[in-house]
Amino acid sequence: MAYKKRKYIPGKELIKALWRRLSRVANSALPALKERIRQLKSKKKRARSSGNFFSNQVGIDLGTASTVVYVEGKGVVLREPTLVAVNKKTEQVVAVGKKARVMVGRTPEHITVVQPMQRGVVYDYEVTEQLFEYIFRKVQASSPRILGPTVIVGVPCCSSQTEINAVRDATIDAGARRVHIVYEPLAAAIGLDLSLSEETAIMVVDVGGGTSDAMILVGGEIVANDSIRIAGDAFDESIINGLKERMQLAVGRRTAEDLKMAIMQSVEERKTFSVQGRNVSTGLPLEVEVTLDEVLDFISDPLDSVVSHINSFIERVSPEVLSDLQNNNIYFVGGGPSIHTFSEKIEAALNLKILVPNNPTTVVARGTALIAQHPEQYSKYFL
Repeated sequence: MAYKKRKYIPGKELIKALWRRLSRVANSALPALKERIRQLKSKKKRARSSGNFFSNQVGIDLGTASTVVYVEGKGVVLREPTLVAVNKKTEQVVAVGKKARVMVGRTPEHITVVQPMQRGVVYDYEVTEQLFEYIFRKVQASSPRILGPTVIVGVPCCSSQTEINAVRDATIDAGARRVHIVYEPLAAAIGLDLSLSEETAIMVVDVGGGTSDAMILVGGEIVANDSIRIAGDAFDESIINGLKERMQLAVGRRTAEDLKMAIMQSVEERKTFSVQGRNVSTGLPLEVEVTLDEVLDFISDPLDSVVSHINSFIERVSPEVLSDLQNNNIYFVGGGPSIHTFSEKIEAALNLKILVPNNPTTVVARGTALIAQHPEQYSKYFL
């Protein structure tokens, strides 16, 4: 067979020939590539649309004092104290929530009641994971699904990235299919059905168990947020100290919390409360009568600290934002606003209008559940 000499092509002509060859290959492969992209988009769309069928969308307000779980379409499916009773010998969970709270101060040495969240952060990772497992079992029992849930968890504004990652990891290890973390005041704004696209400033304050958080949004953007680790737990400690120092009565945290919850009822006709404990001097049982004004006096210092914090937060905003706040309500959520005279005290200190919505303790959980329904809409707020 005769050898056919190849024609010499200069460098410029070689490049042109290669470009023509690549163009022909690309044009021939383009229809198949477009079809593959269309199939992938269709598959993703079907997976998203079937998410409600295969997986629950769960919103969790993981508070220091209490945990509220909201499933859209079901409402609040769990609202219990953030407490877990653990058998130290077997490392097994004995009780969670209300059942664990009943055990406080009544357990043998090998069983301890743990508060896995303290001052808004994960204090005990393994117990927090077990708490999430308990939550997911409750959700599954109320609304069975094939896959693990898509979960949105609210955290305080002061959370570090390490603290945020701890919450995310504990949630995933407990069986969540997908997890996103958001700030609690943002979730509250969504739970209140506030329009985030408004060009006027919106301010939300969440006074929970471990932290008090404040946030201002303008045009869907977070323009300011702050947090202080003084809230419901600090109120409990002040009640314990007040009873001990002024009435010689030693009580536990559960009794102090019960007394705090009693004054949250704001029942005008109930001015006194009976409290049982131990006499500090003799160690014998003692029962005293405490007035509403005395309890409010016990918690005056942490209340003043929260008011001062919110006041200093507002002092740092621009005059334009302050003008918006003067014309709009400031929304207060969480357990703190339910304390007798708390809202009036803040309103007087700030000289601004305060609005406490119905069921202020469930607003954050509802907001997280709404975010779980449409995560792509709120993805820019994920931490």
